[in-house]
Amino acid sequence: MGKTEEKDRIKTFVIDTNVFIHKPDCILSFRDNEVVIPLMVLEELDKLKSYSDERGRNARHAIRMIGELAKHGDLRQGVKMENGSLLKVEIRVGYADSPDFQLDLQNPDNRILSAAFILQKSGRRVFFVSKDINARVKATVLGIKTVDYEKQKVDIESLYSGVREADISSENLALLKSQGYIDWHDQLVPNEFILFRREGEPEIARFNAGRNVVEYVNGTAEQICGITPLNPRQRAALNALTDDSLSLVTLVGKAGTGKTLLAIAAGLHKVVEEKKYGRVLVSRP
Repeated sequence: MGKTEEKDRIKTFVIDTNVFIHKPDCILSFRDNEVVIPLMVLEELDKLKSYSDERGRNARHAIRMIGELAKHGDLRQGVKMENGSLLKVEIRVGYADSPDFQLDLQNPDNRILSAAFILQKSGRRVFFVSKDINARVKATVLGIKTVDYEKQKVDIESLYSGVREADISSENLALLKSQGYIDWHDQLVPNEFILFRREGEPEIARFNAGRNVVEYVNGTAEQICGITPLNPRQRAALNALTDDSLSLVTLVGKAGTGKTLLAIAAGLHKVVEEKKYGRVLVSRP
């Protein structure tokens, strides 16, 4: 294959910041093509790296990976990755006066888009990769092809949530709170939580499959290691995490919903305050 044919075949994927936050090693997903990181993306990752949540961890992970690759060559010219792709950093920003690019370059998102625009104007087959719908729309208006990064994407709504909502009569609610449980004949998963709808915050109960009852979960937001759950679902999660009869608890949700914080707080509570275990192990896949 000639160089011209090979250039026509190769795609240039311009990666938005939010893709790194979604999956910090996303650059490895684009095999045998050109992967471009706009300089503005590196600046945004630098700002995010100090965050203590999942966004900060993923930003630090992405920065470390890019830093390791930078040791093997000049990122402006391109560094070959193990998956066969060439990783580059695009430092150019421009086209502010072009009739085809009428976006304010003071906006960081527009500076990222301008990098994709410049590469496309140079003759490359550019694909702008972003989780931001509005950024993809603007790229499309500029004539740039766009893709949503969906590798290993799972529809959270299709997963077992561990929680369901239900109605309850005043009499049954009073009985649940007074004796601590009520009989339950609808089919539930063992340890599934029920949020009983009422005015204000819902009351929480958990299904005990052995007794075929739902047991009342204290409605007060108990503080664990200085952490107080902010909503009923966090209270349900903390109830499961601190129950010694459960050997495995998994939490699924979007970034920033408190999964890691609650899990670590529950672990420290068991080790430091209750002294039931000797240490907490934290690992990431």
